[in-house]
Amino acid sequence: MADSRESKIVIIGTGLIGASVGLNLMARKDRKYEVVGVDRSRQNARAAREMGAVDDTVRYLDEAVRDASMIVLAVPSRAAEEMLVAMEPHVSEGTIITDTCSTKASFMTKAHEVYGNKVSVIGTHPMAGSERSGPSAASIDLFQGAAWAVTPSAVASESSVRVVLGMIEQAGAVPIYVDPAEHDEVVAAVSHVPLLLSVALFKLVRDSAFWEDAEQLAGPGFRDMTRLVMGDPEMATSIVGTNRTAILSWLRRYQGELDTIIEA
Repeated sequence: MADSRESKIVIIGTGLIGASVGLNLMARKDRKYEVVGVDRSRQNARAAREMGAVDDTVRYLDEAVRDASMIVLAVPSRAAEEMLVAMEPHVSEGTIITDTCSTKASFMTKAHEVYGNKVSVIGTHPMAGSERSGPSAASIDLFQGAAWAVTPSAVASESSVRVVLGMIEQAGAVPIYVDPAEHDEVVAAVSHVPLLLSVALFKLVRDSAFWEDAEQLAGPGFRDMTRLVMGDPEMATSIVGTNRTAILSWLRRYQGELDTIIEA
């Protein structure tokens, strides 16, 4: 994946996804780049360094991204958009910017507004994860065999796209090109709505008069349906905020299916 140009890769956000990306980047034996981590949580940053997901960590964003050849934004969608703005004065022309956000249209629009032709932006979204969060849940095998959506900007160079594809393939994932808006529509159905339904089911039972008995009687079916409740709440909030229209559309269709069952 790497060539001599890739001297510093910066991962912003060293949680589950960021640290897993880092583990795969660090695993390349012939790598010619340094992997640097940045996280607002010093604990997460330190854990990522100690587990070998990054070579080093930097506390301040401006210091981290300066002279970076590639920046990986592994934070929730809203935070990623804020980072695009905050780091712009310190990002060199020609830098590759990629992300792992759960929604793509809003991110790609913001990136174009902030950077124009200054950098190559290649949006991505690995369809992999866990109900656990933080670097302690990271794994070098997290992305193995998983689909990984890729949404390059119109001005992204072919060489930059190849670099990002190399990162994806290094992780054992399968890159899939998709339009940002189409991505958000589809992922709302197969990822975002299931998350919200998981939360709704858990809350429904937890708030009932039978919660204590339900805890004892619940089997694998209930646990499988509600395991997503244990995920990162900031990510869930960000998903709803950046993909509201598509999510509401699918929820209404789901409501229609429930009405059919009720009326049967």
